[in-house]
Amino acid sequence: MSSPQQRFKTVDAFSSLVVMLVKTIPEPATSGAVSKVTLLNRVLAITVLVMFEVFQHMKHQFPQKVVFSSLSSLFCW
Repeated sequence: MSSPQQRFKTVDAFSSLVVMLVKTIPEPATSGAVSKVTLLNRVLAITVLVMFEVFQHMKHQFPQKVVFSSLSSLFCW
């Protein structure tokens, strides 16, 4: 298992990537394009599913601080 610092770096990098993607995609000109809200909704749904899966496998060692850091980074941009 990776160290706590490595987990935070990985989560912060993922959050930064998602924020940059959401900020840089243009608003859709057509109805078939993906909007920023739709993209963020999909990313949050997948993130929560992955975190729930991690919780199922690591009940007593669940990294709560890492999860909080991830969600707060995604919500506070």
